[in-house]
Amino acid sequence: MMKLMNKNQNIQPLSSRIIRYILIENLIYWLTGSIVWIPWYFVEWAGILAMITFVPFTIIIATLYCLHKVPMNIWKREIWLIIGTFVITCGIIDLFFWILWRGHKILEWYLPITRVGIGNFIGYMEIIIIALITLIFALKLSRLQKDGIGAKLNEIHLLILGVILFIINVYCAIVYW
Repeated sequence: MMKLMNKNQNIQPLSSRIIRYILIENLIYWLTGSIVWIPWYFVEWAGILAMITFVPFTIIIATLYCLHKVPMNIWKREIWLIIGTFVITCGIIDLFFWILWRGHKILEWYLPITRVGIGNFIGYMEIIIIALITLIFALKLSRLQKDGIGAKLNEIHLLILGVILFIINVYCAIVYW
């Protein structure tokens, strides 16, 4: 029991971890949006191709960063908090950005039986599947705990970068639409 407590002493409170995961998801949401907008502006298929190739890598990096910040002995439990936070944050961003601001129909946006809805459903499932696969590989390669990806970034850096990428996305949305 004492060994287990010592391993968990370095873990941050739940609220701090959730805030970090929200910041990470905002960062990858706006980063991928910023990168996808450029080819999408010129040709739709190029934007879709950019999204298909770039988004998985951002999810992997974000998941590894989040896992790196907690002890390895709770990774299997923590991955569900990471996934839940990522999916809920992405859904809320979509709600505000696409439905409230852009005026899309809520049922069209979220129902997987519509053209737009199936894309969103696949996107949310992609977060879940890629994060779980990343966990499996991270557990197998347990070196992550020593040299972790993004170990020098803190929440302030994530917030600033997320705001910059948000501004780029809003600018592209205004120019494009």
